[in-house]
Amino acid sequence: MTDTDQPWPWRMLVSGVFEDAWMTATGDERQQAYVKLIALHREWQARGARVICTMDDLGSAGRPGTEHGNFYEVWEIPTPEIVHDLLEDVWSNKQGTPLTAHFSLRISVGKPIISMERDLGGPQLATTAKAEGEMPAIPLAN
Repeated sequence: MTDTDQPWPWRMLVSGVFEDAWMTATGDERQQAYVKLIALHREWQARGARVICTMDDLGSAGRPGTEHGNFYEVWEIPTPEIVHDLLEDVWSNKQGTPLTAHFSLRISVGKPIISMERDLGGPQLATTAKAEGEMPAIPLAN
């Protein structure tokens, strides 16, 4: 946790949904979309956001409907005002097809439930996955 002027960190829950271009994409097209998603998230990190954990919803296949996502991410963010800036590149087509062709990202921003985290001794560090994912690792840009 980073020191801030407020007594709690801000949290951002990202609910990601696969769109048509992802569902019909070839393996190479999915890889290209994934590279763009990782680049976007690295931009978020450069703006002070910190990924807390991610989750692939194993209970969804295809489009999960309006209430659920295909994947989820929890981020700690410096301030709620940063969210618009974080999302701006999602809609951008400066580098070809915008990410919105492949992914919809729904955002919820809030604060931790301080008493629950206190009483559960958290937040705890998540266990880092050691198995290979379905996408190859994206190296950091120099």
